[in-house]
Amino acid sequence: MPKVAVDQKELPPPPVSASSKPPTPEPARPKGSFPVFLQLGREVKKVVIEPGLSFASLRVLFVDRFSYSPGQDNFPAIYIRDPSTSVQYELEDMEEVKEKCLLSLNIEPLDQIKQHIDTQISSLSQDIKDLRSMVATNRRSSLPPPMIIGQSLSETTPQAPRPSDRQFRNAARRLSRIIPEEEDDTPRTTPEPIVPQMTGVSLQPQMTGMSVMSEYSTRVVNDLKTQFDEVQNLRLDLGIMRQLYTDFMKQTKESLGALRTQTQNVRQLSTAQVGGARAYIDDGKIKLDSRSQNVLTKMEELQDTVEAIKEDVVKRNVTPRPQVLKSVKADIDAVAAELQNLKDHIQTVKPMWKKTWEEELQNIVEEQQFLSHQEEFLGDLLEDHKGVLDYYGHVEKVISLRGTAPSKGKGLRTFRPAPPEEGHSGLSTVMLEIRGSAVDAERRLKAIAANEKMRELELKNRPDELQSELADFVAGKKLKMMGGADEIERVRQERNDMSLKAMFTGGPNSGVPSPSFSTDGELPSSSST
Repeated sequence: MPKVAVDQKELPPPPVSASSKPPTPEPARPKGSFPVFLQLGREVKKVVIEPGLSFASLRVLFVDRFSYSPGQDNFPAIYIRDPSTSVQYELEDMEEVKEKCLLSLNIEPLDQIKQHIDTQISSLSQDIKDLRSMVATNRRSSLPPPMIIGQSLSETTPQAPRPSDRQFRNAARRLSRIIPEEEDDTPRTTPEPIVPQMTGVSLQPQMTGMSVMSEYSTRVVNDLKTQFDEVQNLRLDLGIMRQLYTDFMKQTKESLGALRTQTQNVRQLSTAQVGGARAYIDDGKIKLDSRSQNVLTKMEELQDTVEAIKEDVVKRNVTPRPQVLKSVKADIDAVAAELQNLKDHIQTVKPMWKKTWEEELQNIVEEQQFLSHQEEFLGDLLEDHKGVLDYYGHVEKVISLRGTAPSKGKGLRTFRPAPPEEGHSGLSTVMLEIRGSAVDAERRLKAIAANEKMRELELKNRPDELQSELADFVAGKKLKMMGGADEIERVRQERNDMSLKAMFTGGPNSGVPSPSFSTDGELPSSSST
Protein backbone atom coordinates (compact mmCIF):
# COMPACT_ATOMS: atom_id res chain seq x y z
CA MET A 1 0.00 0.00 0.00
CA PRO A 2 1.59 3.34 -0.96
CA LYS A 3 2.39 5.76 1.82
CA VAL A 4 0.61 9.13 1.69
CA ALA A 5 2.17 12.21 3.27
CA VAL A 6 -0.54 13.81 5.44
CA ASP A 7 -0.27 16.72 7.77
CA GLN A 8 0.43 15.52 11.28
CA LYS A 9 -2.29 17.71 12.80
CA GLU A 10 -5.03 16.02 10.70
CA LEU A 11 -4.09 12.43 11.67
CA PRO A 12 -6.16 10.87 14.47
CA PRO A 13 -4.26 9.39 17.40
CA PRO A 14 -3.22 5.78 16.62
CA PRO A 15 -4.82 3.02 18.64
CA VAL A 16 -2.70 1.71 21.50
CA SER A 17 -2.18 -2.05 21.31
CA ALA A 18 -0.75 -4.38 23.91
CA SER A 19 2.48 -4.84 21.97
CA SER A 20 3.06 -1.15 21.03
CA LYS A 21 3.98 1.57 23.50
CA PRO A 22 2.17 4.93 23.55
CA PRO A 23 4.16 7.73 21.92
CA THR A 24 6.05 9.88 24.38
CA PRO A 25 4.86 13.51 24.34
CA GLU A 26 7.41 16.09 23.21
CA PRO A 27 8.89 18.12 26.05
CA ALA A 28 7.52 21.64 26.40
CA ARG A 29 9.79 24.25 24.84
CA PRO A 30 10.98 27.12 27.01
CA LYS A 31 9.21 30.39 26.38
CA GLY A 32 10.94 32.43 23.68
CA SER A 33 12.87 29.53 22.09
CA PHE A 34 12.37 28.46 18.48
CA PRO A 35 13.49 25.51 16.31
CA VAL A 36 16.18 25.72 13.60
CA PHE A 37 17.75 23.16 11.26
CA LEU A 38 21.48 22.35 11.28
CA GLN A 39 23.07 20.80 8.18
CA LEU A 40 26.46 19.12 7.85
CA GLY A 41 26.99 17.47 4.50
CA ARG A 42 23.86 15.37 3.87
CA GLU A 43 22.83 15.18 7.52
CA VAL A 44 20.18 17.59 8.81
CA LYS A 45 19.10 17.81 12.45
CA LYS A 46 16.52 19.90 14.22
CA VAL A 47 17.44 21.78 17.40
CA VAL A 48 15.75 24.30 19.64
CA ILE A 49 17.69 27.45 20.46
CA GLU A 50 17.03 30.56 22.48
CA PRO A 51 17.20 34.11 21.11
CA GLY A 52 20.43 36.00 21.63
CA LEU A 53 22.64 32.94 21.01
CA SER A 54 26.30 33.67 20.31
CA PHE A 55 28.48 32.35 17.49
CA ALA A 56 30.48 30.24 19.94
CA SER A 57 27.31 28.54 21.24
CA LEU A 58 26.20 27.91 17.66
CA ARG A 59 29.54 26.24 16.89
CA VAL A 60 29.16 24.12 20.03
CA LEU A 61 25.76 22.98 18.73
CA PHE A 62 27.37 21.76 15.49
CA VAL A 63 30.11 19.99 17.44
CA ASP A 64 27.60 18.40 19.82
CA ARG A 65 24.99 17.30 17.29
CA PHE A 66 27.29 16.02 14.53
CA SER A 67 30.42 15.14 16.59
CA TYR A 68 32.29 17.43 14.22
CA SER A 69 35.90 18.44 14.84
CA PRO A 70 37.77 20.90 12.62
CA GLY A 71 41.11 19.36 13.62
CA GLN A 72 44.08 21.57 12.83
CA ASP A 73 42.12 23.66 10.31
CA ASN A 74 40.13 26.76 11.10
CA PHE A 75 36.51 26.34 12.10
CA PRO A 76 34.49 26.74 8.89
CA ALA A 77 32.11 29.63 8.44
CA ILE A 78 28.40 29.19 9.19
CA TYR A 79 26.06 29.80 6.25
CA ILE A 80 22.34 30.61 6.36
CA ARG A 81 19.81 30.04 3.54
CA ASP A 82 17.52 32.82 2.42
CA PRO A 83 13.99 31.31 2.21
CA SER A 84 12.87 33.68 -0.57
CA THR A 85 15.79 33.14 -2.98
CA SER A 86 17.20 29.81 -1.65
CA VAL A 87 20.67 31.39 -1.67
CA GLN A 88 23.14 30.53 1.04
CA TYR A 89 25.40 33.26 2.41
CA GLU A 90 27.74 33.65 5.37
CA LEU A 91 26.06 34.41 8.67
CA GLU A 92 27.45 37.62 10.20
CA ASP A 93 24.57 38.81 12.38
CA MET A 94 22.81 36.50 14.84
CA GLU A 95 19.63 38.58 14.49
CA GLU A 96 19.16 36.98 11.05
CA VAL A 97 18.59 33.56 12.64
CA LYS A 98 14.83 33.10 12.57
CA GLU A 99 12.45 30.23 13.25
CA LYS A 100 12.91 27.13 11.03
CA CYS A 101 15.87 28.58 9.16
CA LEU A 102 18.63 26.34 7.77
CA LEU A 103 22.18 26.76 9.06
CA SER A 104 25.08 24.84 7.50
CA LEU A 105 28.87 24.71 7.63
CA ASN A 106 30.87 25.73 4.57
CA ILE A 107 32.91 22.55 4.11
CA GLU A 108 33.62 20.30 1.17
CA PRO A 109 32.78 16.58 1.33
CA LEU A 110 36.30 15.70 0.17
CA ASP A 111 37.80 17.70 3.01
CA GLN A 112 35.58 15.91 5.48
CA ILE A 113 36.59 12.52 4.07
CA LYS A 114 40.26 13.53 4.21
CA GLN A 115 39.85 14.65 7.80
CA HIS A 116 38.16 11.36 8.71
CA ILE A 117 40.99 9.39 7.09
CA ASP A 118 43.62 11.46 8.92
CA THR A 119 41.84 10.89 12.21
CA GLN A 120 41.67 7.14 11.65
CA ILE A 121 45.35 6.99 10.64
CA SER A 122 46.39 8.94 13.74
CA SER A 123 44.32 6.69 16.01
CA LEU A 124 45.80 3.60 14.30
CA SER A 125 49.34 4.89 14.78
CA GLN A 126 48.58 5.58 18.45
CA ASP A 127 47.24 2.03 18.86
CA ILE A 128 50.41 0.65 17.27
CA LYS A 129 52.56 2.70 19.67
CA ASP A 130 50.56 1.43 22.64
CA LEU A 131 50.90 -2.14 21.39
CA ARG A 132 54.66 -1.73 21.04
CA SER A 133 54.98 -0.35 24.54
CA MET A 134 52.83 -3.19 25.90
CA VAL A 135 54.95 -5.81 24.13
CA ALA A 136 58.13 -4.20 25.45
CA THR A 137 56.70 -4.15 28.98
CA ASN A 138 55.69 -7.81 28.77
CA ARG A 139 59.12 -8.70 27.42
CA ARG A 140 60.82 -6.94 30.32
CA SER A 141 58.54 -8.59 32.84
CA SER A 142 58.91 -12.09 31.32
CA LEU A 143 61.53 -12.97 33.99
CA PRO A 144 59.67 -12.63 37.30
CA PRO A 145 61.67 -11.44 40.31
CA PRO A 146 62.46 -13.97 43.03
CA MET A 147 59.60 -14.17 45.47
CA ILE A 148 60.47 -13.33 49.05
CA ILE A 149 58.05 -15.06 51.42
CA GLY A 150 58.26 -14.03 55.01
CA GLN A 151 57.65 -17.12 57.15
CA SER A 152 57.76 -17.25 60.90
CA LEU A 153 60.62 -18.99 62.62
CA SER A 154 58.25 -21.32 64.36
CA GLU A 155 57.06 -22.68 61.03
CA THR A 156 60.53 -23.06 59.53
CA THR A 157 62.09 -24.60 62.63
CA PRO A 158 61.64 -28.39 62.54
CA GLN A 159 60.04 -29.78 65.67
CA ALA A 160 61.81 -32.60 67.44
CA PRO A 161 59.84 -35.87 67.45
CA ARG A 162 58.58 -37.10 70.81
CA PRO A 163 60.82 -39.83 72.27
CA SER A 164 59.37 -43.25 72.92
CA ASP A 165 58.89 -44.80 76.36
CA ARG A 166 61.96 -46.98 75.85
CA GLN A 167 64.12 -43.92 75.25
CA PHE A 168 62.73 -42.28 78.39
CA ARG A 169 63.56 -45.42 80.41
CA ASN A 170 67.10 -45.58 79.06
CA ALA A 171 67.59 -41.92 79.95
CA ALA A 172 66.22 -42.59 83.47
CA ARG A 173 68.68 -45.49 83.93
CA ARG A 174 71.59 -43.30 82.90
CA LEU A 175 70.45 -40.58 85.29
CA SER A 176 70.04 -43.11 88.14
CA ARG A 177 73.67 -44.11 87.65
CA ILE A 178 74.96 -40.53 87.53
CA ILE A 179 72.92 -38.75 90.22
CA PRO A 180 73.80 -40.97 93.26
CA GLU A 181 77.52 -40.41 92.58
CA GLU A 182 77.01 -36.63 92.72
CA GLU A 183 74.81 -36.56 95.85
CA ASP A 184 77.64 -36.78 98.39
CA ASP A 185 81.37 -37.43 98.61
CA THR A 186 81.10 -40.40 100.96
CA PRO A 187 82.77 -43.59 99.87
CA ARG A 188 80.43 -45.90 98.13
CA THR A 189 79.83 -49.30 99.79
CA THR A 190 78.87 -52.34 97.93
CA PRO A 191 75.40 -53.42 98.92
CA GLU A 192 75.06 -56.88 100.30
CA PRO A 193 73.47 -59.31 98.01
CA ILE A 194 69.99 -60.27 98.92
CA VAL A 195 69.80 -63.92 99.72
CA PRO A 196 66.65 -65.55 98.56
CA GLN A 197 64.73 -67.23 101.35
CA MET A 198 63.30 -70.64 100.73
CA THR A 199 59.98 -71.47 102.28
CA GLY A 200 57.94 -74.51 102.19
CA VAL A 201 55.22 -72.88 100.21
CA SER A 202 57.00 -71.25 97.26
CA LEU A 203 60.46 -70.81 95.79
CA GLN A 204 59.95 -67.12 94.64
CA PRO A 205 63.02 -64.91 95.25
CA GLN A 206 62.48 -61.37 96.75
CA MET A 207 64.69 -58.72 95.03
CA THR A 208 64.11 -55.60 97.10
CA GLY A 209 66.90 -53.47 95.45
CA MET A 210 65.56 -54.01 91.92
CA SER A 211 62.06 -52.97 92.97
CA VAL A 212 63.46 -49.78 94.48
CA MET A 213 65.38 -49.02 91.28
CA SER A 214 62.28 -49.60 89.16
CA GLU A 215 60.27 -47.13 91.29
CA TYR A 216 63.05 -44.56 91.00
CA SER A 217 63.25 -45.06 87.20
CA THR A 218 59.48 -44.72 86.90
CA ARG A 219 59.58 -41.44 88.83
CA VAL A 220 62.46 -40.16 86.65
CA VAL A 221 60.64 -41.21 83.50
CA ASN A 222 57.55 -39.28 84.56
CA ASP A 223 59.66 -36.24 85.41
CA LEU A 224 61.39 -36.43 82.02
CA LYS A 225 58.08 -36.66 80.20
CA THR A 226 56.73 -33.65 82.11
CA GLN A 227 59.88 -31.62 81.44
CA PHE A 228 59.84 -32.60 77.78
CA ASP A 229 56.23 -31.44 77.46
CA GLU A 230 57.09 -28.16 79.18
CA VAL A 231 60.04 -27.63 76.84
CA GLN A 232 57.81 -28.31 73.85
CA ASN A 233 55.24 -25.84 75.15
CA LEU A 234 57.97 -23.26 75.65
CA ARG A 235 59.17 -23.82 72.08
CA LEU A 236 55.64 -23.40 70.81
CA ASP A 237 55.22 -20.16 72.80
CA LEU A 238 58.55 -18.86 71.48
CA GLY A 239 57.49 -19.70 67.93
CA ILE A 240 54.20 -17.84 68.43
CA MET A 241 56.07 -14.85 69.85
CA ARG A 242 58.45 -14.88 66.87
CA GLN A 243 55.49 -15.05 64.48
CA LEU A 244 53.76 -12.13 66.23
CA TYR A 245 56.97 -10.12 66.15
CA THR A 246 57.46 -10.88 62.43
CA ASP A 247 53.87 -9.84 61.63
CA PHE A 248 54.26 -6.68 63.72
CA MET A 249 57.48 -5.73 61.91
CA LYS A 250 55.87 -6.44 58.53
CA GLN A 251 52.81 -4.30 59.34
CA THR A 252 55.06 -1.52 60.65
CA LYS A 253 57.12 -1.52 57.44
CA GLU A 254 53.94 -1.47 55.33
CA SER A 255 52.53 1.44 57.37
CA LEU A 256 55.78 3.38 57.05
CA GLY A 257 55.86 2.69 53.29
CA ALA A 258 52.26 3.88 52.92
CA LEU A 259 53.06 7.06 54.89
CA ARG A 260 56.14 7.65 52.74
CA THR A 261 54.08 7.21 49.56
CA GLN A 262 51.41 9.60 50.81
CA THR A 263 54.07 12.15 51.74
CA GLN A 264 55.57 11.95 48.26
CA ASN A 265 52.13 12.35 46.69
CA VAL A 266 51.44 15.43 48.83
CA ARG A 267 54.83 16.86 47.89
CA GLN A 268 54.17 16.27 44.20
CA LEU A 269 50.72 17.86 44.48
CA SER A 270 52.20 20.88 46.24
CA THR A 271 54.81 21.39 43.51
CA ALA A 272 52.55 20.54 40.56
CA GLN A 273 50.69 23.27 38.77
CA VAL A 274 46.93 23.29 39.06
CA GLY A 275 45.39 22.69 35.66
CA GLY A 276 42.47 24.59 34.23
CA ALA A 277 39.29 23.47 32.58
CA ARG A 278 41.11 21.48 29.86
CA ALA A 279 43.09 19.52 32.49
CA TYR A 280 39.83 18.80 34.33
CA ILE A 281 38.25 17.51 31.12
CA ASP A 282 41.27 15.32 30.30
CA ASP A 283 41.27 13.82 33.79
CA GLY A 284 37.52 13.27 33.63
CA LYS A 285 37.86 11.56 30.24
CA ILE A 286 40.42 9.11 31.61
CA LYS A 287 38.33 8.29 34.68
CA LEU A 288 35.10 8.00 32.69
CA ASP A 289 36.74 5.74 30.12
CA SER A 290 38.14 3.43 32.80
CA ARG A 291 34.79 3.22 34.58
CA SER A 292 32.92 2.51 31.35
CA GLN A 293 35.45 -0.19 30.40
CA ASN A 294 35.04 -1.83 33.81
CA VAL A 295 31.26 -1.78 33.46
CA LEU A 296 31.57 -3.27 29.95
CA THR A 297 33.74 -6.10 31.27
CA LYS A 298 31.31 -6.83 34.10
CA MET A 299 28.37 -6.73 31.68
CA GLU A 300 30.04 -9.22 29.33
CA GLU A 301 30.82 -11.56 32.21
CA LEU A 302 27.24 -11.22 33.47
CA GLN A 303 25.84 -12.00 30.00
CA ASP A 304 28.03 -15.09 29.74
CA THR A 305 26.89 -16.26 33.19
CA VAL A 306 23.21 -15.74 32.41
CA GLU A 307 23.62 -17.52 29.06
CA ALA A 308 25.25 -20.50 30.78
CA ILE A 309 22.42 -20.66 33.37
CA LYS A 310 19.87 -20.49 30.55
CA GLU A 311 21.48 -23.40 28.74
CA ASP A 312 21.55 -25.42 31.97
CA VAL A 313 17.88 -24.73 32.66
CA VAL A 314 16.48 -25.04 29.13
CA LYS A 315 18.66 -27.66 27.46
CA ARG A 316 20.03 -29.76 30.31
CA ASN A 317 17.03 -29.39 32.70
CA VAL A 318 19.42 -28.59 35.54
CA THR A 319 18.27 -26.33 38.35
CA PRO A 320 21.10 -24.09 39.56
CA ARG A 321 21.85 -23.76 43.21
CA PRO A 322 20.29 -20.89 45.18
CA GLN A 323 23.75 -19.52 45.98
CA VAL A 324 24.49 -19.18 42.26
CA LEU A 325 21.22 -17.35 41.59
CA LYS A 326 21.85 -15.10 44.59
CA SER A 327 25.34 -14.28 43.34
CA VAL A 328 24.05 -13.49 39.83
CA LYS A 329 21.32 -11.27 41.29
CA ALA A 330 23.91 -9.40 43.36
CA ASP A 331 26.07 -8.89 40.24
CA ILE A 332 23.06 -7.57 38.30
CA ASP A 333 22.24 -5.09 41.08
CA ALA A 334 25.89 -3.96 41.25
CA VAL A 335 26.04 -3.38 37.49
CA ALA A 336 22.72 -1.48 37.58
CA ALA A 337 24.02 0.74 40.38
CA GLU A 338 27.25 1.42 38.50
CA LEU A 339 25.31 2.28 35.32
CA GLN A 340 23.12 4.69 37.28
CA ASN A 341 26.22 6.31 38.80
CA LEU A 342 27.73 6.69 35.33
CA LYS A 343 24.54 8.28 34.06
CA ASP A 344 24.43 10.75 36.96
CA HIS A 345 28.12 11.55 36.47
CA ILE A 346 27.63 12.24 32.75
CA GLN A 347 24.63 14.47 33.43
CA THR A 348 26.72 16.36 35.99
CA VAL A 349 29.82 16.96 33.85
CA LYS A 350 28.07 17.53 30.51
CA PRO A 351 27.14 21.20 31.14
CA MET A 352 30.63 21.99 32.42
CA TRP A 353 32.26 20.33 29.42
CA LYS A 354 29.96 22.20 27.04
CA LYS A 355 30.86 25.49 28.68
CA THR A 356 34.55 24.67 28.31
CA TRP A 357 34.08 23.72 24.64
CA GLU A 358 32.29 27.00 24.01
CA GLU A 359 35.13 28.96 25.61
CA GLU A 360 37.75 27.03 23.67
CA LEU A 361 35.93 27.59 20.38
CA GLN A 362 35.64 31.28 21.21
CA ASN A 363 39.37 31.40 21.96
CA ILE A 364 40.12 29.60 18.69
CA VAL A 365 38.05 32.08 16.69
CA GLU A 366 39.63 35.04 18.48
CA GLU A 367 43.12 33.67 17.86
CA GLN A 368 42.31 33.16 14.18
CA GLN A 369 41.07 36.74 13.93
CA PHE A 370 44.16 37.98 15.78
CA LEU A 371 46.45 36.10 13.43
CA SER A 372 44.61 37.46 10.38
CA HIS A 373 44.87 40.98 11.80
CA GLN A 374 48.59 40.53 12.40
CA GLU A 375 49.08 39.34 8.83
CA GLU A 376 47.25 42.41 7.50
CA PHE A 377 49.21 44.65 9.88
CA LEU A 378 52.47 43.09 8.70
CA GLY A 379 51.49 43.75 5.10
CA ASP A 380 50.80 47.40 5.90
CA LEU A 381 54.15 47.70 7.68
CA LEU A 382 55.94 46.18 4.69
CA GLU A 383 54.26 48.73 2.41
CA ASP A 384 55.23 51.57 4.77
CA HIS A 385 58.81 50.30 4.87
CA LYS A 386 58.89 50.20 1.11
CA GLY A 387 57.61 53.80 0.94
CA VAL A 388 60.21 54.98 3.48
CA LEU A 389 62.92 53.22 1.48
CA ASP A 390 61.77 55.01 -1.71
CA TYR A 391 61.75 58.40 0.04
CA TYR A 392 65.22 57.74 1.45
CA GLY A 393 66.47 56.85 -2.04
CA HIS A 394 65.07 60.11 -3.38
CA VAL A 395 66.78 62.05 -0.60
CA GLU A 396 70.09 60.35 -1.32
CA LYS A 397 69.77 61.25 -5.01
CA VAL A 398 69.07 64.90 -4.15
CA ILE A 399 72.09 65.00 -1.82
CA SER A 400 74.32 63.42 -4.46
CA LEU A 401 73.14 65.95 -7.07
CA ARG A 402 73.80 68.83 -4.70
CA GLY A 403 77.27 67.48 -3.97
CA THR A 404 78.22 67.37 -7.65
CA ALA A 405 76.80 70.84 -8.45
CA PRO A 406 79.38 73.78 -8.24
CA SER A 407 78.77 76.20 -5.41
CA LYS A 408 80.72 79.21 -4.16
CA GLY A 409 80.17 78.77 -0.47
CA LYS A 410 80.75 75.02 -0.41
CA GLY A 411 80.42 73.46 3.00
CA LEU A 412 78.45 76.38 4.55
CA ARG A 413 74.84 76.07 5.58
CA THR A 414 72.63 78.91 4.30
CA PHE A 415 69.05 79.68 5.27
CA ARG A 416 66.73 80.43 2.42
CA PRO A 417 63.49 82.02 3.61
CA ALA A 418 60.28 81.31 1.78
CA PRO A 419 58.97 84.06 -0.49
CA PRO A 420 56.37 86.29 1.19
CA GLU A 421 52.74 85.76 0.41
CA GLU A 422 50.57 88.31 -1.29
CA GLY A 423 49.34 91.01 1.04
CA HIS A 424 52.02 90.25 3.65
CA SER A 425 53.60 93.47 4.91
CA GLY A 426 56.17 92.05 7.25
CA LEU A 427 56.23 92.36 11.03
CA SER A 428 53.01 94.35 11.31
CA THR A 429 51.07 91.57 9.61
CA VAL A 430 52.62 89.01 12.01
CA MET A 431 51.65 91.10 15.05
CA LEU A 432 48.10 91.47 13.78
CA GLU A 433 47.85 87.70 13.29
CA ILE A 434 49.17 87.10 16.82
CA ARG A 435 46.73 89.66 18.27
CA GLY A 436 43.72 88.23 16.50
CA SER A 437 44.52 84.52 16.86
CA ALA A 438 42.55 82.35 19.30
CA VAL A 439 44.73 80.65 21.92
CA ASP A 440 44.30 76.85 22.00
CA ALA A 441 46.04 75.45 25.07
CA GLU A 442 45.70 71.80 24.07
CA ARG A 443 47.12 72.43 20.63
CA ARG A 444 50.02 74.37 22.16
CA LEU A 445 50.77 71.53 24.59
CA LYS A 446 50.69 69.01 21.77
CA ALA A 447 53.08 71.17 19.75
CA ILE A 448 55.47 71.45 22.74
CA ALA A 449 55.38 67.66 23.28
CA ALA A 450 56.03 67.02 19.58
CA ASN A 451 58.92 69.50 19.65
CA GLU A 452 60.46 67.80 22.68
CA LYS A 453 60.09 64.44 21.03
CA MET A 454 61.79 65.69 17.88
CA ARG A 455 64.55 67.20 20.01
CA GLU A 456 65.17 63.90 21.79
CA LEU A 457 65.19 62.06 18.48
CA GLU A 458 67.66 64.56 17.05
CA LEU A 459 69.97 64.27 20.08
CA LYS A 460 69.76 60.51 19.92
CA ASN A 461 70.61 60.36 16.24
CA ARG A 462 73.32 63.05 16.39
CA PRO A 463 76.62 61.34 15.64
CA ASP A 464 79.64 61.77 17.92
CA GLU A 465 82.55 62.23 15.55
CA LEU A 466 85.25 61.63 18.17
CA GLN A 467 83.64 58.45 19.44
CA SER A 468 83.10 57.09 15.94
CA GLU A 469 86.71 57.92 15.01
CA LEU A 470 88.03 56.16 18.13
CA ALA A 471 85.82 53.15 17.48
CA ASP A 472 87.10 52.90 13.91
CA PHE A 473 90.70 53.33 15.13
CA VAL A 474 90.39 50.53 17.71
CA ALA A 475 88.37 48.23 15.47
CA GLY A 476 90.89 48.67 12.67
CA LYS A 477 93.75 47.64 15.04
CA LYS A 478 95.71 50.79 14.25
CA LEU A 479 97.24 50.97 17.75
CA LYS A 480 100.90 50.04 18.09
CA MET A 481 101.47 46.52 19.44
CA MET A 482 103.29 46.67 22.83
CA GLY A 483 102.84 43.15 24.12
CA GLY A 484 99.75 43.80 26.16
CA ALA A 485 99.22 43.25 29.88
CA ASP A 486 101.41 40.12 29.97
CA GLU A 487 104.44 42.05 28.76
CA ILE A 488 103.85 44.82 31.30
CA GLU A 489 103.58 42.25 34.08
CA ARG A 490 106.78 40.57 32.94
CA VAL A 491 108.68 43.91 32.98
CA ARG A 492 107.32 44.73 36.45
CA GLN A 493 108.40 41.35 37.78
CA GLU A 494 111.84 41.80 36.24
CA ARG A 495 112.22 45.20 37.92
CA ASN A 496 111.21 43.67 41.22
CA ASP A 497 113.85 40.93 40.86
CA MET A 498 116.51 43.48 39.96
CA SER A 499 115.64 45.59 43.01
CA LEU A 500 115.97 42.59 45.28
CA LYS A 501 119.34 41.66 43.74
CA ALA A 502 120.57 45.23 44.21
CA MET A 503 119.48 45.18 47.87
CA PHE A 504 121.40 41.98 48.66
CA THR A 505 124.50 42.51 46.45
CA GLY A 506 125.53 45.92 47.77
CA GLY A 507 123.94 48.71 45.80
CA PRO A 508 122.55 49.70 42.46
CA ASN A 509 125.98 49.73 40.73
CA SER A 510 126.20 45.96 40.62
CA GLY A 511 126.46 45.72 36.89
CA VAL A 512 122.86 44.66 36.37
CA PRO A 513 121.07 46.87 33.87
CA SER A 514 117.57 48.00 34.80
CA PRO A 515 114.88 47.59 32.20
CA SER A 516 113.02 50.71 31.27
CA PHE A 517 110.68 51.93 28.59
CA SER A 518 111.83 54.35 25.95
CA THR A 519 110.26 57.71 25.52
CA ASP A 520 108.17 56.59 22.58
CA GLY A 521 106.64 53.73 24.57
CA GLU A 522 108.72 50.89 23.05
CA LEU A 523 110.24 48.08 25.07
CA PRO A 524 114.00 48.19 25.84
CA SER A 525 116.22 46.51 23.33
CA SER A 526 118.48 44.81 25.89
CA SER A 527 117.25 43.19 29.08
CA SER A 528 118.65 40.58 31.36
CA THR A 529 116.95 37.26 31.29
